[in-house]
Amino acid sequence: MKRIAIWAMLFFLSAFSAAYAGPQIVFYNIVQAPPTLELVSSNPQDHQTFDKSPAMAQLTFSQPIDPNRSDLKVFDPYNNPISTGLEQPRDSALKVMLPAKLLAGTYRIEWKAACACKGAQPLSGTSYFTVY
Repeated sequence: MKRIAIWAMLFFLSAFSAAYAGPQIVFYNIVQAPPTLELVSSNPQDHQTFDKSPAMAQLTFSQPIDPNRSDLKVFDPYNNPISTGLEQPRDSALKVMLPAKLLAGTYRIEWKAACACKGAQPLSGTSYFTVY
């Protein structure tokens, strides 16, 4: 009987000590998340329509852009590139001038943007606009 009492007391003590482990100190390794690159605005907007040709295509992002890893191209309704060359990105914008007179039809804007900051994932996308 003494043996059972000792085992019961040991069981109770081990269960109690497991339930009450006392104050614990936990250290967390806090790592700052990389900046997030997001498209903030586009001109022309996706699926926007025009009576006359827009003068340029411009995309603005949430972070500064790396000019060596970013690009913006515009294609006509026949899939021919029509942009006159990407201007040097300024801060967080990609901009390309368009010809003064565009044919009627739907145009495609393809872009790729890489953040100038470390750790952010590059973005890419496509949007369309129509000239009547």
